[in-house]
Amino acid sequence: EVEAWLAGELEGTHTFGWHCGLENGVFPPAERLTEAQMAEVVEAFDQLLFSWNITTDIPESVPIEKAYRLLVSVLERKVSIVDSGFIGIEFCEYEPENCPFGLKWCVCKDC
Repeated sequence: EVEAWLAGELEGTHTFGWHCGLENGVFPPAERLTEAQMAEVVEAFDQLLFSWNITTDIPESVPIEKAYRLLVSVLERKVSIVDSGFIGIEFCEYEPENCPFGLKWCVCKDC
């Protein structure tokens, strides 16, 4: 799997939602949840991803509402499911002006 990934041959054919059986529509809009509720969902979603050998890279300083929205959006991303190792999902494209975390929380602006 690692060799296939390095060769660019390990492309996801299905979304993560397809794999886990969830759709982003089952998650309420962030405006309808408290910060504590969003924090619980973010923690549970991280655990769900981990159980599928998937990690994300969201800085802890990012507001919980942004983290919630980003994690729910993973359901619509095509991912490869691997049996060994982990697949990392990145949200940042290294353009601070377009950072999904917001310029204030961008981790690459000083690089």
